[in-house]
Amino acid sequence: MRWTHCFAPALALAIALPAATATAQVTQQQTQQQQQTQDPQRPDARVDQQRTGQYEVVRADRIIGQTIRDRNDQRLGRIDDLAINTEDKKVAYAVVTRGGMWGIGGERVALAWDEVRPDHEARVVRLDEQRLQQARRIETGQTWPVNIGDGPVGTAGAAPEHRVLPMSNIIGMDVHNKQGESLGRIDDVVLNRDGSLNYAVIAHGGFLGIGDNYIAVPWDRLTLDAQRQGAVMDVTRDQLDRTERFEYRDGAWPNRVNWPFGGGDAGRDRR
Repeated sequence: MRWTHCFAPALALAIALPAATATAQVTQQQTQQQQQTQDPQRPDARVDQQRTGQYEVVRADRIIGQTIRDRNDQRLGRIDDLAINTEDKKVAYAVVTRGGMWGIGGERVALAWDEVRPDHEARVVRLDEQRLQQARRIETGQTWPVNIGDGPVGTAGAAPEHRVLPMSNIIGMDVHNKQGESLGRIDDVVLNRDGSLNYAVIAHGGFLGIGDNYIAVPWDRLTLDAQRQGAVMDVTRDQLDRTERFEYRDGAWPNRVNWPFGGGDAGRDRR
């Protein structure tokens, strides 16, 4: 009986010690994870920010095509395009199609960038149907206004300055240098949180889209030539060949841009 009384406390202590150790280890791991998440200098901190929705930059290709739904998850429309103010180098507004079926019919309206910009990875934008009904219509054949508050600008082709271009026209543009050499095409455009154009992704060196190398070029190194439906960049082919490449499958690439020729701030968030 005395042996039993002595054994019970020892058994309880033997059980408690490993449990306490395990609890301490878990607490330490949680503390380390919290410190890492809060440390902006950590190499993959920006990747975590993108995964949690606190992104620094976002691809235009990921915004165009996003579905718009209401709070009850009813589909209201989709983002068809982004209107780019070429002077401000910023998104003027998003062009949204509401109504219709299977991409046929419906009407196009303009919404402010703040209303449609993604705050997380989900490819769905939440809006109220009444807001879409109140949004400004964009008529077929009408030149896109510089901003939503402008009156009608006229008919297509009547704006020689081309102050506003659809993002869908920019993506796919051929890129040349001042010597007239072909440098590739614009494969995507990366935006800052405030809608400003951060940099362009140039597909370079491939053939018919096969074997392309992807290079991030600061947007202020490009000059759009809307008349020729192309872009001009002041760099030689040899320089571009020696520029750091990246792969889309590398989830951290939007914030790991290294442009060696100056004149840009690619990878920085201009919030």
